[in-house]
Amino acid sequence: MKYIAILLVMVVTFSCKTVTTPAMEAKAEEISNFIAAKNFEIQATTANPLSTNELNQLANSGLLPPGDSTSRINLQGRGDFMRITGNTVTASLSYYGTRHFATLNNRDNGIELEGPIENYNVTEDDNGRKEISFDASNDTENFAINITAYPGGKANIYISSTKRNSISYDGVIKEFNPEELKK
Repeated sequence: MKYIAILLVMVVTFSCKTVTTPAMEAKAEEISNFIAAKNFEIQATTANPLSTNELNQLANSGLLPPGDSTSRINLQGRGDFMRITGNTVTASLSYYGTRHFATLNNRDNGIELEGPIENYNVTEDDNGRKEISFDASNDTENFAINITAYPGGKANIYISSTKRNSISYDGVIKEFNPEELKK
């Protein structure tokens, strides 16, 4: 009986396979194409800051909106994004976390980028997941950015900075269309 159960578990385990449809394959191919062309945008839907004592104090004071936590903050409807066009990155992302060094311009508390990217690298794993990494900077700090793009259209952005704690964002990746900005 014991051997039958082990055999049954092995059969079920090895017979399970991810089913891909032509639509899923087409979406994965579309994502591959606009990543290769360096023409894409990620609309951030959630921010995932490092949970720190400062953020815990903020949560305990009741200043976080209902449904948000110190490790996951809803960004839907705020317009947070990161865009790659050629060798340029443009980003406007809300930042939640601890800054280690004050800047002269304290009104811009988010991550604001508009400029060249360096060390752009794309790799793909066996599941079709793309790993994109590059460096960027603004007037006051340097960033190391890693993006994971999934074949279904979801994406994660992980940002390390020289002056603040790391943060990640979840969102949706799509081809960038400049005509959408005119609407």
